[in-house]
Amino acid sequence: MTGSGIKTVTFDVGQTILTAFPSVGSVYAEVSRANGVDADPAVVEKRFFEAWGACKRDRLAQGQLVYGASHDEAKVFWYGILDEVFMDKTLSPQLRRNLVESLYNVFAHPRRWRLVNGFKGALETCRRNGLGVGLISNWDLRLRDLLNDMGILDAVDFAVISAEEAVEKPDPEIFNKAAGLADCPADRILHVGDSWVEDVAGAVGAGFNVAWFNPNGVALPDELPTNAVELRGYGGFEDVLKKTRARI
Repeated sequence: MTGSGIKTVTFDVGQTILTAFPSVGSVYAEVSRANGVDADPAVVEKRFFEAWGACKRDRLAQGQLVYGASHDEAKVFWYGILDEVFMDKTLSPQLRRNLVESLYNVFAHPRRWRLVNGFKGALETCRRNGLGVGLISNWDLRLRDLLNDMGILDAVDFAVISAEEAVEKPDPEIFNKAAGLADCPADRILHVGDSWVEDVAGAVGAGFNVAWFNPNGVALPDELPTNAVELRGYGGFEDVLKKTRARI
């Protein structure tokens, strides 16, 4: 598998290798209650993901990095999400600050995250086949310490984080940075990620091969590009490697 085919595999992080534990809604509800604000985890969960998408679109429309290049810039984004999640409650400026600071710190800790089922096996498959492994993530400046604390940095060759590079997927520049660190041509890299725009379109635009991570079987937003495949779960990861190798 290491002859003329794939040389390196890169993974997105959020929802591709890491997921919040026990859930985003549960953590938000726990932190909010500790600050005197009652919240239903299921309602918070729904509102969070709606707000996340809307706030991302707003930041991009304004030509800004979604997660910023500093902690303060990142918190502006999370303030916007907080306002949407608790839109039916009146939060004083101080309570609003307390909630954002508490949530920002809580989600920086490993105990609030779990590896996606099967990722360790996919990582072992990469190593067994002599492949390099990297991470490419749109995330704020908390991520590198989080990955280090979870032992993930020691298990990969490099991590490219948007807040550190001041560029976010789907911009080809962040993929080019990863290709440089991998010392590998783009067409010999397979990128695995769950976002159609950031991971699939972004990686394809940079010349990477792509595996769209779609464990929930979401309908295809569009036709898969010729250098992309769908990955329903890490149980099928080795087959994806074989298919990608056969194609190139």
